[in-house]
Amino acid sequence: MKSFWAKHEKEVMRQLHLNPQPASGASWLKPEDGENNAIVAQLKSTKGGAITIRRTVIVDLINHALISHKVPVLVLDFVDSFLFVAFRIQDLEELSGKKDFL
Repeated sequence: MKSFWAKHEKEVMRQLHLNPQPASGASWLKPEDGENNAIVAQLKSTKGGAITIRRTVIVDLINHALISHKVPVLVLDFVDSFLFVAFRIQDLEELSGKKDFL
């Protein structure tokens, strides 16, 4: 049986119209948590009051997006409360023109 977090990650990715990646993006072929034709996303979730994100997580996300020619998106999920989507300001114009953007 899958853990709560594995199921939750897939649900959030689908809610954002992203394809969830097997093994939570642990593969070198699919290194992030979800993607579609326009974006590649990394999800950070918590039931607590804070999410800590290391700079390396963002740098890796940007690098994976560059390799796949997609826009990097960081998804911050405060379970049962708030769901935020963050991206670089320079990607806003590109994202607004994509039909697959969320």
